[in-house]
Amino acid sequence: MKTLEQYVAQFKSTSIILNPEKGDIYNGVYLNEDRQNLQTHHDLITSKYGYRDTAKEQLEKIAQKFLIHCQTAINSGFDKPQEYPTFLQEEKNLWTAKIKVFEIELKEIEAQIIKVEKVQEEQDTRVLPRRNWGTSRLRGGIVYRQAGWKVKPNRIGILSIADKRSPFDQMTLPRFKREILLPLAKETSFRQRQADKKAKKTGEPKEPIQKVKTPKFIKETGVIEYPDYTKDWVELQKQKLQK
Repeated sequence: MKTLEQYVAQFKSTSIILNPEKGDIYNGVYLNEDRQNLQTHHDLITSKYGYRDTAKEQLEKIAQKFLIHCQTAINSGFDKPQEYPTFLQEEKNLWTAKIKVFEIELKEIEAQIIKVEKVQEEQDTRVLPRRNWGTSRLRGGIVYRQAGWKVKPNRIGILSIADKRSPFDQMTLPRFKREILLPLAKETSFRQRQADKKAKKTGEPKEPIQKVKTPKFIKETGVIEYPDYTKDWVELQKQKLQK
């Protein structure tokens, strides 16, 4: 008969939560780096009818079996048994061990969640360089960070940059993508093409293009200025804004 301690040692050694390197790409590897994966495992253990509840239910069934065993002994003229018979004791040890290991796993999961959230918070609060301004972070399918800046719905429910560190504070996210990110990309692409044409025409090495200046957002008026953009592009933007 395996003892409680032996079962605990066995389950701890085979746990992918306590030993993530023993899992596969779906249920073990990178477990401790993924917040959603950690929460999924937490819920599998703690939810109603989850692993822990199932184990407790099995212990209740074993206790009922022992009561029947005791009553059978009494009905047969024997003393009431004071200890579980071997076959029931081993079952009890198994399911008790599972519960103990589930509790150990929960502590490990909760500790890992704190670590992951701390790393996530550090990443979230770091403002990204301009080349990464298109990077969004989602929570529940909704953007809550853009380039590291906080994003919140404005008073009419439109997602907007709400971060004083951003030169586009209070600008709606759709406008930021349409009138900041898109012009930056378009102007950079235009200058690249012009440099390519010039190099091809002259036969000389391609000259590095001048870095496109960041559009200037005047928060008080809501106007966006494009300091050194191609004239045609600026005029086109003005026409769009007037529509």
